[in-house]
Parts: sequence; structure tokens; C-alpha cells
Amino acid sequence: MMALDEAWKRGFKAGEVFSKHCPYSDESPEARSWFLGWNEGSSKSLGFPYKTFTQWSRPPVMPGPLPRPLPLGAAAVLEP
Repeated sequence: MMALDEAWKRGFKAGEVFSKHCPYSDESPEARSWFLGWNEGSSKSLGFPYKTFTQWSRPPVMPGPLPRPLPLGAAAVLEP
């Protein structure tokens, strides 16, 4: 979890100066945490409401990629 904490903080600092270079591998948990921090840091610089790292109980991680859509004509099975 420490790597995600550090990634969020680094993203926040990058967002404050609008630096778009993410140092982490694409789609990694660290990259997602960095991006969330970047959003908060850029919001701060633009004068919008934002949260600091200490306001998060822990940095949120965006969910993985969305599931692929069903092929045309396929029926979806919904579980109760």
C-alpha cells in the first residue's frame, strides 16, 4: 500500500504544475493512484475544490478495465 500512497502524492504534485508524465507503467495500480492524485492537484491549481492525501482514508484505485460488450444477439444472464 505504501507504493500507492507515494504514487498518489507524486501525482498530486505533478497535477499542481500540470505535468502529464506519469512515471508508472500504464494500467498499473500505481499509475491509477498517480492519476487520481494528479486530478486533485490540478483541481487545486485551477481553484476548484480538491482533497489532500490526508483527507482520503487511503488513496482510491480506479477499477480495472470494463468488461467487453456482449456480441450482437447474445443474451446477458443477470444473477439475482
